[in-house]
Parts: sequence; structure tokens; C-alpha cells
Amino acid sequence: MNIRDFEPISGIKFDDVFKKQKLLMTRYEPYLVNSIKEFDINTLEDQELFKAFMLVRVVEELIEATVDINNREHFEEEIIDAFNFLIESYILYGWDYSNLNPWHEELTNNELPRKNLRGIPNGQVLLSASSSQQADEVFARKNK
Repeated sequence: MNIRDFEPISGIKFDDVFKKQKLLMTRYEPYLVNSIKEFDINTLEDQELFKAFMLVRVVEELIEATVDINNREHFEEEIIDAFNFLIESYILYGWDYSNLNPWHEELTNNELPRKNLRGIPNGQVLLSASSSQQADEVFARKNK
């Protein structure tokens, strides 16, 4: 999947990002449905799973972004991937956007800011979680 597989959308709510990312992650890795339901950070197995999400997914994407920092398109793609995997880590842990206190309290009407700190339009940051329909289409193409 590539960020260019999705069209930016506006007005997406932050809790929708979590819902759509959860849908996407459980479609690609159906075994995670039970892991999410039964996750317990106090068990060694779940601690290892959480570390894998953070290290193998989030950190790896950040490293890839750093390596290709001079290629803006690829850099942004890797940062977006890291963001989405970070959201998945929150989901695995059992959190949603409301657990990001106090940051979520700064959001007006639960809407994401129009632009992020780098001035990238918001829809481009959240592309892989932006549309269930688009995710369905990409998922169907990948699994033909």
C-alpha cells in the first residue's frame, strides 16, 4: 500500500482515524482482533507484541524516513506510515483518541487541525486511514 493509493479528505475526525486504522490493521492481520480484545500489558507476551509494534513498525518507519530525508515524497510516506503504526500501537494497548489527553482537548469539535506542523494538508498525513471504501478497494486489489 502506498500513500498515493488514497485521495486526501477534509473534515475527518480524530476518533474516525482510530476507527478506520483499526479496521485496516485487522483486515491485514486478522489475528490482531483477539490480541486487541485480550491485550494485557502485564504479560510478557503482550509486552513483546507491544515492543514489536513500537520497534519493528514505528521506529523502522522513522529510520526509513530519516535515511531518505532528501526525497520529500518518500520521507512523507514513511512519516505517515510511522504515524499510522503509532495509532495501531494505541489501539493494541486499548486506547483511543480520548486517551491522548491533554492534546485531544485542544482539538475543536474532535477535528484534526487543517495542517500539521510542517504545513502538510491534514488529509495527506492520514491517508491510509482516511476512507474505509478506499481501503476496501486497495485491499481487494492487493488480494486478487
